[in-house]
Amino acid sequence: MPRWILSRGVFMAKRLRVTPDIEGNYVSVNPAWTAMLGWSESDLLGRNSQWLLPPEDREKTRAEISHLAAGRKTQRFESRFQHQDGSYRWISWKAVPEQGRIYAMGRDVTELKTAENRLREAGRELAQVTRRTTLATMMASIAHEVSQPVAAIAVNANAGLQWIKQPEPDLGAVQSVLEQIVQDSRCASDIIANIRAMFRNDVRERVSLNVNDLVRDVLALAHTSSTVTESSCTANSSKFFPTSWVNACHCNRFFSI
Repeated sequence: MPRWILSRGVFMAKRLRVTPDIEGNYVSVNPAWTAMLGWSESDLLGRNSQWLLPPEDREKTRAEISHLAAGRKTQRFESRFQHQDGSYRWISWKAVPEQGRIYAMGRDVTELKTAENRLREAGRELAQVTRRTTLATMMASIAHEVSQPVAAIAVNANAGLQWIKQPEPDLGAVQSVLEQIVQDSRCASDIIANIRAMFRNDVRERVSLNVNDLVRDVLALAHTSSTVTESSCTANSSKFFPTSWVNACHCNRFFSI
């Protein structure tokens, strides 16, 4: 006998075959019921499939039998059937109605269902890890955003104290650093407002800003620190930078990192 015929025979032997009437009572079954679910032919013939189903699967099974009784075919219907040992196996069915009977064939898809459940569980765990990672990244970003103006306030305040402690205090320099402290405090307030708006899904007002002006503002912010550390920096402006609509406070912090 050709090998492909033998293979097909083994394949078919692993499939449940059942012929119930329109009411769902079993008229004939194949030996695979014993191999797959442990039930003998005498256990099944004349009985309705409902006694093998868990309560939560009975209503949808009755609905599917009603569809078959109306002449519709079943291409794929999955339900659980009780094994003789009390456990349940997932069975995927195909069925066609003909002359008052239903001819159905089912295959055991329990391992596939188990794999799908494990995959879904892994997906849920991955989603939780992703949410935790996203939250940690967001918190680090918020801490970084807030720390920028706070650090600038500390630097300017320290510089102001240094100017005041001079034998002849430079009141103009003190006034300059105090103005920077006021500006940094406003920037910190803007950051908090932006964070609140983000969680409320608000759109913060954007302003027209020239990059050259932005760089000059950043250099002004760095002036106090460079004076204290006796360092300097220069920048060349370019007429090719376009005007952009941005959150100016965000850009200031970006360039001052």
